[in-house]
Amino acid sequence: MAEIRQLEPRREKYEAAKVAFLEAVRKVRLPTVQKSTFNPDGTIKIHRRGSVIGAVGRSTHFGVGARPYHGYIIHKTNAKYPELFEACVAIGNSCVPIGFKYSTITLNYNVMAKKHIDSKNVGNSIIVGIGTYTDGGLYVYDKTGTTRELFEIQDKPTMFNGAILPHETQEYTGERYTLIFYNQPTGLSVEGVEMVGC
Repeated sequence: MAEIRQLEPRREKYEAAKVAFLEAVRKVRLPTVQKSTFNPDGTIKIHRRGSVIGAVGRSTHFGVGARPYHGYIIHKTNAKYPELFEACVAIGNSCVPIGFKYSTITLNYNVMAKKHIDSKNVGNSIIVGIGTYTDGGLYVYDKTGTTRELFEIQDKPTMFNGAILPHETQEYTGERYTLIFYNQPTGLSVEGVEMVGC
């Protein structure tokens, strides 16, 4: 199996960032995972993220990334939820390896992701779970998609290549947030924001 590594966050920075994150995220209502629309013959008319990960839960993106039919953009959520964006970056900067730069953050709330790959991502991603929940680990499969291993991600950043290794959510109970820090093939960056492990 390709390398999967559990990381140790810079604990003091992480704990402070987590408090700020939970305070900020509970002030907003994240959008639901968008479902695709279908033609009468069953083919997809408009492809949305729900077709890839499933439509359970709420999710949004920060930083820069792909938007259907628009190419790569700076996400409007950076300006819409500035306090939450800052809190997500603080979590990332305390979790990813020192010097690891990332362009994009996905924030999920109570998402039950089905088995999928992140085809637009480049290189390694780092995921961490936050909240008061039980179970809810991450199953990561080998490249063939046949053998899987369960990783506990609650307050345990886990690095793997989600573009080549299928993965899915373990069932859970409670309030579960996940943040994923990764790169997409774009030269865009958010002006004035350092998205790098420190």
